Amino acid sequence: MTRTLSVDRLKKRHFIDSLLHPKKILAYNLPVPINARLRGYQQEGLNWLNFLNQYGLNGILCDDLGLGKTLQTICILAGSHHERKTAQNLTTHDTSALNGVNSDSPALPHPISLVVCPSTLCGHWLHEVNQFVNSDHLSPIIYVGGPSVRRSLQSQIPQFDLVIASYDVVRNDIEFFQSIFWHYVVLDEGHIIKSSKSKVSRALKKLCAQHRLILTGTPIQNRICELWSLFDFLMPDFLGTESEFAGKFARPVAASRDPKASKSEQRAGQKALENLHRLVLPFMMRRLKEDVVADLPPKIVQDFACELTNVQMQLYEAFTKSAEGQRLLTSIETDSSHSSANRTASNSSNLPVTYGARFGEKRYGFQALRYLQAVCNHPCLALKPSHPLFADMKHVVQSEFGPNVSLDSVHLSGKLLSLW
Repeated sequence: MTRTLSVDRLKKRHFIDSLLHPKKILAYNLPVPINARLRGYQQEGLNWLNFLNQYGLNGILCDDLGLGKTLQTICILAGSHHERKTAQNLTTHDTSALNGVNSDSPALPHPISLVVCPSTLCGHWLHEVNQFVNSDHLSPIIYVGGPSVRRSLQSQIPQFDLVIASYDVVRNDIEFFQSIFWHYVVLDEGHIIKSSKSKVSRALKKLCAQHRLILTGTPIQNRICELWSLFDFLMPDFLGTESEFAGKFARPVAASRDPKASKSEQRAGQKALENLHRLVLPFMMRRLKEDVVADLPPKIVQDFACELTNVQMQLYEAFTKSAEGQRLLTSIETDSSHSSANRTASNSSNLPVTYGARFGEKRYGFQALRYLQAVCNHPCLALKPSHPLFADMKHVVQSEFGPNVSLDSVHLSGKLLSLW
């Protein structure tokens, strides 16, 4: 055997060994500084992400909630972007030298990655990227706003390394997003595309990217077929067509779990599940909190007292002093036998009579508690125009904070003020 063949065989053996045993993957030394100290399991996750990157593979990082999927992703994005930019700069420099071109000539376009997440997490992603990585290594932009605002942002995209956008925005502007060849496309809460026939799932599968990564704590929520949709985004045709996947894996597994399943059906389901595991597990990394408890810091619980604001206190006292409120308090103190009936009551926080419902009847107890909960969260959740104190509270707010402060201001919630 020639030396070349021997080296090639060793490389292939190392690849298979690393694919099947992630703990054996060589440690990845980040080429850029990160403002965080990675825990042991996070470094292993980063090693795995870099392994996928080096071999042009895609995968699902499905660690338990709170184990740092975002941080691990930011690390691989920053490292990969740095390496890609360095390689492009070297290529541009070498080509310029060979052709006698001035070294000040424009460089090749730098790589741009895309993070798609629920709209409520866009700001969180921006904050995390800015917190952990210097903008020289990974500069982010949130692609958000109305249609005209988003159109104006499109021309600015090449100036940044990372675009953060919500699922709905990407779906609505898919023509723009599919016109770019992304370095990475990351789907946070990627189980959102579990339905292969949903509009957002179909749109996201039109995106072009060198690397694809899904982040989710629940890769399968209800049915095994959901896994097919995730892998159809990562590696189209890897698991066959959806109907082929259903016939080969989903239906046998579902049949084996039927209480009336025969022994042959149970064996067939078990075999199908084992075959599916062999196919997909090399491209999935999942760690639960109990698996990495030794790496986790001690749990710290802090209790903060949130005082009611003036508006909240007035709404609370108005209810407790009302006849309806007094009857409710009396009924709670004297009889708890109807608690199960209370739990089936409406979840509405809008209470008509003085406050709307007949509070004296115990079946409205849960509705009353929901009203008080709304008051404690934020008065605007309870203060609808039909509320008997709506005009009075509006006057109180304007007297206390000025005419430009509305009823949805953060200053009216003691809880939000504490968080703010």
